[in-house]
Amino acid sequence: MKTLSFIIFSLLIIASCTKISESNNSAKTSMYAFSYTNQDYNISGKATFTEIDNNNLNLLIEVSPTAEGLFHPTHLHFGKIDGEGKMALVLNPVDGKTGKSETVISKLGDDTLFNYDRLQSFDGHIKVHLGDDGPDYDIILAAVNIGNAAGTTAPEQAGDITVCQKPLNDD
Repeated sequence: MKTLSFIIFSLLIIASCTKISESNNSAKTSMYAFSYTNQDYNISGKATFTEIDNNNLNLLIEVSPTAEGLFHPTHLHFGKIDGEGKMALVLNPVDGKTGKSETVISKLGDDTLFNYDRLQSFDGHIKVHLGDDGPDYDIILAAVNIGNAAGTTAPEQAGDITVCQKPLNDD
């Protein structure tokens, strides 16, 4: 009887043990090293898009060196770095303390869906600015063509980069 009770108890424990979660290492990822970096600030870095699910992307931007206390505005734009400067989405700024910006993206500023598949066909670029306004806004620390525009030659000089147009909701 004790043996039968032990077997039933063991079977119940085994039956109740299920794997709750499993690490998903199959997430789609695209990494872009900044092809333009402002040599006056000795900046380098990368932007990494990771698919969270079918409707959301995580964008991690990492630049260095940066200074604690500063925040660097970061934008996703339509077109190539040296082309049209129309802004597609305002991203979270790069925090000077960490050198990182992280933004979850599901839609662009015009409410267009933006998922991993859309990223692959997107003709655009990312820019990281020195400051939020005044002359610092016009200083681009780093930029990279992404999606369909990736791999196209980036300008070597800041004067060849299109100045960003402020977001539509800014006056």
